[in-house]
Amino acid sequence: WKRFAISLSNLFSVEKDLEQAHIGDQIKSNKKNQPFRKLRKSAVDDALRVLARGKIDRSGPSLKTLRSMMSAYFADLNSVVPAFREYSEATNQLHQLDDAHSLKSNHTKKSSNQA
Repeated sequence: WKRFAISLSNLFSVEKDLEQAHIGDQIKSNKKNQPFRKLRKSAVDDALRVLARGKIDRSGPSLKTLRSMMSAYFADLNSVVPAFREYSEATNQLHQLDDAHSLKSNHTKKSSNQA
């Protein structure tokens, strides 16, 4: 919005410079069709400054909400690696328990077969 306001201000400034240089005054134009002819550049700059400030201020809460949402996504992404690590460790423990149970079952089968 600031860039837009600056661009409009610069455009108005060029038009005012052309108006003051009386370029194109040879063409008899109707001054009633130029309602902004008496408008000063400072008035335009002030109005554009207020417009840009209002647009920027209005976008502030949305940007804060977006920042908190992105922070939450970042925290979620940071929790993925530890979650996979825990899952992997739990899987390894389950395999160890299963192997221990299988060994115990095989040992009891052999003992019962020998008796």
